[in-house]
Amino acid sequence: MDYRVYKSLLQEKNLDTRSVLEKLGYSNMSPVELRRVFLLLTRACFSDTNNYGSFSSAELKDPELKYSHDKYVKNLDVELDYVYDPEEINVRPIVYVGLDNISFKRNVIGDLAGVSEDASTFYYENESQTAVVFRHLSTSPDLSYSLADVTSNFFLGSIDLLREGLPGLLDFKIASISKIQLPDPDRERIFRVDVAFSLDFNFVWTTHTEDQRLTTIGFEGFSHQ
Repeated sequence: MDYRVYKSLLQEKNLDTRSVLEKLGYSNMSPVELRRVFLLLTRACFSDTNNYGSFSSAELKDPELKYSHDKYVKNLDVELDYVYDPEEINVRPIVYVGLDNISFKRNVIGDLAGVSEDASTFYYENESQTAVVFRHLSTSPDLSYSLADVTSNFFLGSIDLLREGLPGLLDFKIASISKIQLPDPDRERIFRVDVAFSLDFNFVWTTHTEDQRLTTIGFEGFSHQ
């Protein structure tokens, strides 16, 4: 994915013709695509220090922390959430992007949203809830808090963009900023601060039948209503 594509998301205001997903190369959403979208947006956030704000803390400026695709230039990592490597954090701080559990809420009996004219295709929909979790790890508690502050402000400022650009998005809001945590008690120099944004969206799927036999089931995740 060209870095300029997802960086442009922060600059382009007209999303009438192409949604955020289309710009990123995705036509629908599953948990895989969902966390990738937020990974790319988080990388875009930390690749430009102008996103840190004029009142950003000294921990972000000395030295100036910045994500880059060039491993010889970056001094901050932004990756998908997984088990971290303490040795890597000693080299440079890291921000992990992941999802919490996804739950489902039934809005109508049987989740049925519609039937095709020939009664061969059934459309279903319910409401899903999850949280996008950003984990900030570094060797300094103040630095971990500073990174969390940047993430919080960036996505708070992007709420309108996400609501316009992500089809099926029902709600997106900040849920919590954690206290300082020690992910590994045996390594007291590693400090973690989590930021969670709650996310509600429409989850839709279809089933197709031929001669009273089920032939196809399609899961679409995020979808236009």
